[in-house]
Amino acid sequence: MSKAILNNGNFSGGYFVLNKAAEENSFVSGQGFSVTCKSDKGLLNSIIKLIGEADNYIKICSFIIDNKQIVESLKSKLKEGKLSVFILTAVDDKKIKSDMLDEDETAELSKSRHFEFIDALVKSGAHVRASSNAHAKFVIKDGTEALLMSANLTEPSLNNNEKGKAPNDESGIAIDKHQEVKTLERIFDSIFLYGTEFRRFINLSDNTQLIGKNENEIHKSDFPESNTNVIWSYDRFHHSIYENLNSFIGNASKTVNLSTYSIVELNNLSELINSFKIFLNEKKGKAKIFCRAMNHRSDHIAACKQLSELGIEIYGDMFNHSKGISVDSSEGIIFTANIDGKHGLKDGFEVGYKIDNSHPSFESFDSFLNYQIQTAPFVYKLSPNKNEVFEFYKLWYKDKEKKVAPIFPETFEIKFRSNAVFAPEFEEMISNYPIFFTPLSRPDKKEIQLKINGKAYLLDTLNETTFVVKQQLQFRDIVKGEEYMLFYNKINLTSYES
Repeated sequence: MSKAILNNGNFSGGYFVLNKAAEENSFVSGQGFSVTCKSDKGLLNSIIKLIGEADNYIKICSFIIDNKQIVESLKSKLKEGKLSVFILTAVDDKKIKSDMLDEDETAELSKSRHFEFIDALVKSGAHVRASSNAHAKFVIKDGTEALLMSANLTEPSLNNNEKGKAPNDESGIAIDKHQEVKTLERIFDSIFLYGTEFRRFINLSDNTQLIGKNENEIHKSDFPESNTNVIWSYDRFHHSIYENLNSFIGNASKTVNLSTYSIVELNNLSELINSFKIFLNEKKGKAKIFCRAMNHRSDHIAACKQLSELGIEIYGDMFNHSKGISVDSSEGIIFTANIDGKHGLKDGFEVGYKIDNSHPSFESFDSFLNYQIQTAPFVYKLSPNKNEVFEFYKLWYKDKEKKVAPIFPETFEIKFRSNAVFAPEFEEMISNYPIFFTPLSRPDKKEIQLKINGKAYLLDTLNETTFVVKQQLQFRDIVKGEEYMLFYNKINLTSYES
């Protein structure tokens, strides 16, 4: 039996596609609100300025430190002998791993460079301690001024992405009220003293970096009272970022604009879903989310589908890493956590800052969120046309300068055993979901791995236009290699018995 699968149908589920309604727009920067984006690198300048103006000490929390300009600025100040530098950062050792990092940060975290810079700072006199759950990002100067931001101290977040491409979208806000700075500093000090798992860096002869373990235990009483605009999450002790997010959304009247890197694990964020339902169904409000357009991440796409079905509009680009929420263009929060039900909102160390329209930075903050949404190159769409998804990937590959392996022609045949256990599901999924393939390098074999809606199959090449499904792959057998979107005009799907 033969069946033709054409490219003029629709895919099941939802995916990011090109946003034909994207507008040309700009935003108002300044007034203590700094960003990194393709047209503005104010966040890096703000950090360098804080370091340069510090008289007594600098305290930094950043999961990754990989920006040479910042490291050189810190080393220069340390060389003067007048400044103390305290750094709370990440662990990246063979025996110590963290799943707090998002996909983008994992790619950024290079052990050799991260530890190279940490080692240089320690040798220059910096006091460095590390934790596997500190995802917060901020800088404190002399206990009088702070900068809370979404950015790690890396090149992609503050300067340029690889090959000179536009940097990540990031945002940050200056904090200069005495009590708010002291609240943030108390949080830093408590975690630095009692919440860091690793505090002693050891250089071995082969340049391997090991970290001595700290046995201290942090307690709820080590944290300050939650009575300022500085809010935070820390493991089981505090979830004030999440609580405030839910409150802001549930109490909004007309609009909710939210920015995040990813949206995952919504099954653990039932309170957030309920807040959105109240806002959308009872208030008849309009909610928009801006995030990274990651069609390749099934968990992210599944969560986007859940929110889209509630009536939330979801937009995206290739570089967003900023986080924030603005409701009714009157109040909001800048924070460091992603919309993630596993890490950040209910676990780990994150920080945030509440802001309203009486704050001099609010107009810039709100303007930036609107700018991101209005100029978004991609929009999430339920049941999009297949060619819309193909267009997305063609643009994505072009921007990433990736060439799709030339294995499949525009029209080809795939054969499969009709009496195989996987046959009914395979036939349904290959007709209705995007197909990704990974060429496998095996001696005397031309095998290809197909992935469709989370399932994987092994194909053998019979000739240039004919392929056969050998088996469905178990999870342990799936090869983690470069995946490519399979573009096609027509697939002749042929079943046979054996």
